[in-house]
Amino acid sequence: MFMNQIYFSDFRTSNLGFGTSLLTRNNSIKDAISNLETAFDSGVTHYDCAKLYGFGNAEMILGKFAKGKRHQITITTKTGMSGLQLPFCALPMINFIRSVVKSNQSSITSNSVFGTPVSGVFRPNLVLNDLHTSLKKIGTDFVNFYLLHESNVSQANQEDIIEVLQKSKDAGKIKMFGIASNSQSIRSEYLDLNKAYQVLQHSDQAFENNIALMPNQNQQFFRIVYNVFSRIKQIEHKLAIEKELIDPIKLILSYYKKENENGITLFSATKNKNIKDTIVKWNNLSENDLSNASAFNGELLY
Repeated sequence: MFMNQIYFSDFRTSNLGFGTSLLTRNNSIKDAISNLETAFDSGVTHYDCAKLYGFGNAEMILGKFAKGKRHQITITTKTGMSGLQLPFCALPMINFIRSVVKSNQSSITSNSVFGTPVSGVFRPNLVLNDLHTSLKKIGTDFVNFYLLHESNVSQANQEDIIEVLQKSKDAGKIKMFGIASNSQSIRSEYLDLNKAYQVLQHSDQAFENNIALMPNQNQQFFRIVYNVFSRIKQIEHKLAIEKELIDPIKLILSYYKKENENGITLFSATKNKNIKDTIVKWNNLSENDLSNASAFNGELLY
């Protein structure tokens, strides 16, 4: 299936990417890989992962999927966040516990039930060890993007951290490196990020305008956004009050297709139908859909 391609430096990939933080909401590796295959068959070629995701299992699952198609896709993984590591066979019980407590937070990572810290820890040896472990788990010689997970700018700008990342890039193990952080923690200082960092991945809530508040001056960064559906309930409520017959998913996708047209917008889902539907909507957004998003963006959401 055709999907718009993003070109930056010496690579290209799809402008809609698939996040792997929810993969282990599936109770089998086969079903988790099916999510990835569904996205790929629908045109998605960028996949976002991290050491943390899936209690340490997401990179392994991504690697099984990527076998035989590594040069058809781009991969992000991350360093700096640690959490409970569990074998995949233990995850059905975790999923059962989730169903009992009725957790509805679509953006939650698989480890956050256990109180994962909200800021990363970065030391040269840890960054390098994480990279080698991630490459082994994914079964690849390189990752396209290697990001400091929940790093602030002062942490990222440590000379010894930049040195180890640059050496890994020079060795071909990383194509580009950057940070992946909550918008609130980096918005006021992101422009002070050392110029060696080429990727800026940040959280974003639809119609909160973080992208506009964090302009990409002189195209210094390649931007990736996540948590894009975090305000879906608020948007659905507002549309219902105003009796607007607008698909809230299409409204959010339209916002990002316009506001982040030169970057990647990430989404996650565990049902193949939802994955297909999201991608079909993304690919078929009309000028009227984009206009609806622009009009809606003129109103404040609370």
